[in-house]
Amino acid sequence: MKKHYLFIGFLLAIFGCVKDDQVNISGKIVNIKDNQPVGNITIIAGYYQFSDLWWDYKELDSDITDTKGKFELLFEEVHGGILSSKPELHINTLRSAFQPGARINGKYYKILCLNKGFKSLEDDGYYLIELIPVTKAYFLKPGIPSGWEKDTLTLNIENLVLDPHANGDVCEFDTTTFTLRLDNLNGWEDLQKVRNLHLGDELTVHYAISNGVLKKAGTFSQTCTIGDTTAVALPIW
Repeated sequence: MKKHYLFIGFLLAIFGCVKDDQVNISGKIVNIKDNQPVGNITIIAGYYQFSDLWWDYKELDSDITDTKGKFELLFEEVHGGILSSKPELHINTLRSAFQPGARINGKYYKILCLNKGFKSLEDDGYYLIELIPVTKAYFLKPGIPSGWEKDTLTLNIENLVLDPHANGDVCEFDTTTFTLRLDNLNGWEDLQKVRNLHLGDELTVHYAISNGVLKKAGTFSQTCTIGDTTAVALPIW
């Protein structure tokens, strides 16, 4: 009988140490420009699970930020194996004043795009989500040295939205390409159109100047003013 009680005690000790499957996470959503809280934003925790012939999205929990920007999500840990993706944070919609994404705990994520949200969720984790006001840029025409007018300039610009009337693609970071002869006024007018950045405040510009053969090439970056329009010089000579 004594051994029987010892065995029961042993089982209770084992099961008493089993980790709770419940995940409790919380955080705050703010405007990255002034650190002010952003209320009335729906934030969701969910994951993809393979069902029949396709991946279905399963919502685990959702919450709406209060006037202090705070939210809390509570859900059961997913044990779906290879047929389930890892749970992620995302937002279903944002106001047009913000870029289609956010910075979460210091890194940028396209959280409006399902399966591209923030996946590093931890039990009792805290997440600072910084929304980024729409940030714009345009390019200044540089002085063209004598003898270069007939050459062709190619610009591959990372993090710039091609359509001047669009707020940005939800799911991708596109590289926008412009090609123009240096004496082409219409080409320079196109570059001088104000366009949005996809996400964040950084543009990376790869340039090449050629005339049958490559004459010059390089890369530079430009930090733009968040929530404003930045005139970007082209230091290509």
